[in-house]
Amino acid sequence: MRTTTGEHYFLEANANGEWGWLTDALDLPIAAAIAELLLGEGAP
Repeated sequence: MRTTTGEHYFLEANANGEWGWLTDALDLPIAAAIAELLLGEGAP
């Protein structure tokens, strides 16, 4: 996809979750942080 200024971007939906194991191993809310950023509620 492109922005209105012609910049290319893409979003990836990875069902395997390459980082998913870190959530359990390190007790980090990675998925929640990503969701907050996508919703515009988190800090960049």
